[in-house]
Amino acid sequence: MFSRTDTLLEAIKHHQPELKHCWLIVTPEMQTAAGAAIADISTVRFSIVPITNLYNTQACYEVVRHIYQSGTQDVGIQPQNVVSDITGGTKPMTMGMIVACLEGNFPIEHVPTRYDQMNRPFGPLPPIEIRVHHG
Repeated sequence: MFSRTDTLLEAIKHHQPELKHCWLIVTPEMQTAAGAAIADISTVRFSIVPITNLYNTQACYEVVRHIYQSGTQDVGIQPQNVVSDITGGTKPMTMGMIVACLEGNFPIEHVPTRYDQMNRPFGPLPPIEIRVHHG
């Protein structure tokens, strides 16, 4: 889910050179910013996927499931080779993404924020993988 350019660039850098395609799930307010953020990136193909209601957990869940079920086939990537990043978006969007990933046993990551001594954010840290083992 897209929220900030620096976070997106950190995640892309982390996954290079393997990263071939990136789906950016965005709220309507973030669609223009997402387009600007990817304008100069030529090493990765992007699909911008808007979610019209940023508080609709079900909508985000369905978008993520659709990406894993058919979006990956459309670009020739195995679903298990796709990681979902929960850094951006609203909490309801994050919940929808997490549930879709847990159902399919797909990897999840988060790009944490780096803070200075005054507790002000000043940039992203490398992504961390989130693993939940369930029976």
